[in-house]
Amino acid sequence: MKKIIPTIMLILFITACQPQQVLEEISSVNEVSQVDFSNGKNVLLDVRTAVEYEEGYLPNAINMDVKSEDFDEKIKTLYQKKNYFLYCRSGNRSTTATDRMKAAGFKHVINLKDGYINYQKKE
Repeated sequence: MKKIIPTIMLILFITACQPQQVLEEISSVNEVSQVDFSNGKNVLLDVRTAVEYEEGYLPNAINMDVKSEDFDEKIKTLYQKKNYFLYCRSGNRSTTATDRMKAAGFKHVINLKDGYINYQKKE
């Protein structure tokens, strides 16, 4: 038992010293593949309409239309300490949604400025 605790401490120290991905450096829909969305800390939000979303979306994206009347109510249900990556068609609505989320107290909101139309070009 005495050897287990120092081993655990060493593992924690080593993992804490590993270089962490700087999430703020992600600014394009074509860079989101670098983000781990399976860990629960990162959330990809598609802020386009439901119709646009059904026509195609980025893997792991959750649709939350920024133009809907209840957008501000919906974002209040989100956990503010997660990292949110927002995109729309071209970057305009995601800029609006980013501003509204930051005004609501979210600290980790990243706007994917180039939008889904840029992602479609890369497919």
